[in-house]
Parts: sequence; C-alpha cells; structure tokens
Amino acid sequence: MSMNMRDMEQLFKKMGGVAKYRAPNSGAKALVLLSGGMDSAVTLYFAKTLGWDVAHALTFNYGQSHTKETEAAAEIAELADVPLTVLNIASITSVLTRGESALTDHSIDIPETAEAPTQIPPTYVPLRNPLLLTLAGQFAFREDIKGIFIGANAVDYSGYPDCRPEFMHAFDVMINLAVADTGKSFYVVAPIIDITKGEIVKLGQSLNVPWDLTWSCYRGGEEPCGECASCELRAKGFAEAGVKDTALPIKDDPLNIVSTEKAPQTTPTLSSADADPNKEDVDID
Repeated sequence: MSMNMRDMEQLFKKMGGVAKYRAPNSGAKALVLLSGGMDSAVTLYFAKTLGWDVAHALTFNYGQSHTKETEAAAEIAELADVPLTVLNIASITSVLTRGESALTDHSIDIPETAEAPTQIPPTYVPLRNPLLLTLAGQFAFREDIKGIFIGANAVDYSGYPDCRPEFMHAFDVMINLAVADTGKSFYVVAPIIDITKGEIVKLGQSLNVPWDLTWSCYRGGEEPCGECASCELRAKGFAEAGVKDTALPIKDDPLNIVSTEKAPQTTPTLSSADADPNKEDVDID
C-alpha cells in the first residue's frame, strides 16, 4: 500500500526535502549504483522522478557467492529502460578481502540474524562503498555524468560503517577534490540514507518499484532464504509498511504476513523523467 500525500510530505521533510536531490539543471545526467536489491531499486526510480536523466546504471561482480543480484539488476534496469554496465572486480576483492567478509570468502558462514547495532557483521566487505563509488566516479568522469546515486541506508541496516551519512558527505568532498581543476564535478547522492526500511517500501510503492524483480538475500537459490540478516531487515520493512512482498512466491510465507494498521488510503502521483532510450547492456570481465 502506498503513501498518502500527507505521509509523503512528512517523509520528504525527514529526508531533508526533495529539492536537495533534484537535478542542478535540465538534462543533467546521473548514474545509479544498482545492486539488484530493494534500496538501490527505489533509488533508481526516485532519481528518475527528480529531473535527472538517468543515463546509466552500474552493478558489480565483486566475488559474491551467487549471481542473483546481478541478474536482478539487469531485469530492473531493462524494465526502467536504463543502460546497465556490469563491472567484474572479483579478482581484486577476492584477494583483498579474503578472510574478512562472508560475502567474498565462502568459508565464512553468513549469520542468520542481524548483529547488534554496535557490532560490525561478518557480511561487511571492508571499504566496498569507497571502492564502488570511486569506480562510479571514473565512469561518470568519462561520460560527463554529474550525479552519482547510491542506495545506502543508515537507519535499518546491518552495521556497515560506509553506509553512514558522515561517510557519504566525506566522500562527496573527497571525489570533488580528486577532480578539481579538470572542469568536472559530481553530486554524490544518497537520498534514502536517513529513512527506515518501512519508509523505503512505502516510497517504492508510490514509485511503482517492481519488488518482484528485486533480490536482497545474501544466499542464492530459487527463493530468498528468509533467515539471513538481509532477509530479516527486508521483511521488517514490508511488515512496517503494510505491504506484501511480491518477491516471495508463497502466499502464506511468514515473511509475507504484514500489518495493515498503518496502510494509507490514497496513492500520490509522481511523474517520471525519461531515461536514455538507447539501452545497451555491457559486461566487463
């Protein structure tokens, strides 16, 4: 169920207002880091409503134990009519993060529940966001793209330090210093960083995000495991929003039982900016 207009206004106020995320000028190009999960999908669709020409999406193979994320990203990008590039950096991250993350070292067990907020979970990939944002910056530099969108979230998340607002602000300063005097500059935009998973789901409903195409589970397989921290946080968000998760095929799945106490009655209309129609998927090995 989507947000009514009053709820939408309150959400935008909590996000710091919509104006701060709008394109600086007509036709300004943006790229979105698209993991295939719910947060990045909402970020992609949100960017398209804000006057940005979402000219490209980037997804990364960094040595994950399955390909569900990149497959989901490809389907979402195709539906949104946004060109997608898959960057394969597994040979780098598998060496540099070996023994440090359950997502890139398959000998480390993925935990079944989220860690305490003060603990860094074993699914944390050290400095993943700085690396991915830097690569995105290089791509944006070449393509004359100004906006770099990322679906980082610091409220209902698994304790990753590079998902915090302080990091995003610092990286925005750093990347612009790195290209000073070149005639290029960037906006590093993390629009959903300060809202809850439930609010992300409500926003996604209003943007018509295709939940059935998204994948959040840390494990592969035909269906989400329902046990890992990412599945747990996703289920919490959909339950808080009073929305059925259409990525779960079984109607009576416990993860699909939601509360409708806070379900709004009306759906606001948000206009979408047109994406680049010349879509071309490119895999870089």
